[in-house]
Amino acid sequence: MLDNIGTARNRLFGPFLWAITGLGGLALLYSSYHLNVHKLDTQFAILLGLTLLVSSRIIVPIPQFSSQISVSDTLVFLMLLLYGGEAAIIVASTEAALSSLKFSRKPRTILFNWGCAALSVFVTSSLLELFFGDVISLPTRSVSAGFGAAICTMALAHYVCNSGIVAICAALKTNQPIWQTWRNHYLWTSITYFAGASAAGVIATLIHHLGLYALIITLPIIAIVFLTYRTYLKNIETSAAQADQAERHVKELSHYIAEQERIREQFSQMEKLSALGELASGVAHDFNNTLAGIL
Repeated sequence: MLDNIGTARNRLFGPFLWAITGLGGLALLYSSYHLNVHKLDTQFAILLGLTLLVSSRIIVPIPQFSSQISVSDTLVFLMLLLYGGEAAIIVASTEAALSSLKFSRKPRTILFNWGCAALSVFVTSSLLELFFGDVISLPTRSVSAGFGAAICTMALAHYVCNSGIVAICAALKTNQPIWQTWRNHYLWTSITYFAGASAAGVIATLIHHLGLYALIITLPIIAIVFLTYRTYLKNIETSAAQADQAERHVKELSHYIAEQERIREQFSQMEKLSALGELASGVAHDFNNTLAGIL
């Protein structure tokens, strides 16, 4: 999820921003047209409320960068497995827009995050249907290598698409290399996607066998894992701050050593000039004595 960052922008930043927004809007229109509202039940309403009202408020800032991630990916994955791509796209885009309001009031930034979420989930659900067939039927199958492959594909597709789009936009906005921006600031976020997809796969399977109670049972586990991850990120931020401070101290020490060397060199030159002056004074004195004898 992109925030307001950087000052020196690439000329492609604006067109890319609106292109993603437009493609996301088309994906949302397609999903709204094909959504089967008759399959939406009370369970969907509960998941929707949790996604929009609770998970969108639990966000973690990316260290040293103006972007954020939230725990809502787990519930979006769960929506995808239980109700299909159309419902997941609508929920994900709405959640992204609401989350964006917490750190930005610029309509362009909000629309980009909205479109990016819709497009990413659309690509993810399309790939799942292409390789594994009906997405909703995946949790009803027995746990197997195929189901694990589907979960990994879901996490990988959403991670690559979402983080790739945001990284490209951030790189264009800061006028930095795309690969370097993605590697330095978004590579490690894969943890949240794969953990969220795994949790969603387990919860979806349990819901198929136990009903909505499975979600209530697993929510505390998700919360504990997320809080642990958030603490881990805070430790990373602290370590990064300490590393920056140590680097500043090294630079200051290097500057101090260089200054001392310069002063020592100046003092050595002054000593040489002083000795030369004394030598010249002695020669002049001897020369004067010689001249006095001659006269």
